Amino acid sequence: MLLMTPEQIGSLLEFDEEKVSEFRNPFSPMGRLYRQCIARQAEMLHEQTMKLAMVGSPTAMEAAVDWLRQAQTSIE
Repeated sequence: MLLMTPEQIGSLLEFDEEKVSEFRNPFSPMGRLYRQCIARQAEMLHEQTMKLAMVGSPTAMEAAVDWLRQAQTSIE
């Protein structure tokens, strides 16, 4: 949930390269778990940013507009 890279997690937990590569594989159990953790953290960050945008934070509004563009582009 700290948005660490697979390499950083591997170093912290003393994983070998083979174990670290499991984080990069979207079909391995560790890869799926890694992506779920990133998605949950992204959800929390998006919620916080949207709350700030609603009260007029220019930076948060910029981020929200960018996310909207990305969402629209992803379905076109």
